[in-house]
Amino acid sequence: MVEIPDSLVERLKARQAVLVAGLGCSELAGAPGWKALTASLADRLVFADARAQIAGLAGAGRLGDALALLRDLQPPAMIEEALRQAFPAGMPLPDSLKLAAEFPWRAVVTTAFDDLWERGLDAAGDRRDRLRVLVGTDVSARARIGGTDAPLLHLFGRTAFPGSLCLGDADARRRLVSSAGLAWLDQLRRRRSLVLVGFRPTDPDLVWLASWLAAQPVQAGGGPHFLFLDLSEAADPDAEAVVWGLRTGLEVLPCLEGTAEALARLAKLSASIRAHLPRADAEIDLSVWLDQIGRAS
Repeated sequence: MVEIPDSLVERLKARQAVLVAGLGCSELAGAPGWKALTASLADRLVFADARAQIAGLAGAGRLGDALALLRDLQPPAMIEEALRQAFPAGMPLPDSLKLAAEFPWRAVVTTAFDDLWERGLDAAGDRRDRLRVLVGTDVSARARIGGTDAPLLHLFGRTAFPGSLCLGDADARRRLVSSAGLAWLDQLRRRRSLVLVGFRPTDPDLVWLASWLAAQPVQAGGGPHFLFLDLSEAADPDAEAVVWGLRTGLEVLPCLEGTAEALARLAKLSASIRAHLPRADAEIDLSVWLDQIGRAS
């Protein structure tokens, strides 16, 4: 069982937590993870030597490099269609995802391309206004603001907006670095605790996020940040957890039984805390940030 630190419990009780959900959460609904997605995209290549090259990179755990090469070898329209097929709308909502979505997170950020978190958050019984859904590549999120409920940020894009899709480091470098979506995530990092779940050590979304987080200055009032790390395929789970903690500064929670165990544990914990939280209006982090930008301009 995943051991939950007291520091995470306190941040949840104080409503100072932001959920960051990886593509691994979508696997619970039958969608492909990064490894399967890479293999599926490679199967569309015409030449056997290119497929072998991709397989070699993926087999070495270099999924981000494999995806960067796939981006270079395939037309954008082909990749966009493959993602639409791999992540169709309306996949069944896992019970643990629905339960986790009911917690009053300051915001929810996902690197998945599907609509699972959007539907899970929309189904939350105490939602007062229409869910605000953003993509990481938004230059300005102002047009999408409305209501008091915490928004959902698709950091790596949505299949409904092909220009927003990021398949790892190469895309993120071009599309996210200057975006308002990433600037807002930085504001959340500075003021809240990020709770990452749905990630394996070699997942490109985790590798990029962890590198970005590690490069940011430590801010008073922000953190600690927590990583539920899926170690179900790790050869040495203990060493992997220690290395990830040292490398990133994140508080690593090893999940030996995988993301299913991690999300179920987090959902159960958040539900028990939520039952005892007093009702209160959510703080509008996104609006605060945009107001600051408006005053400075």
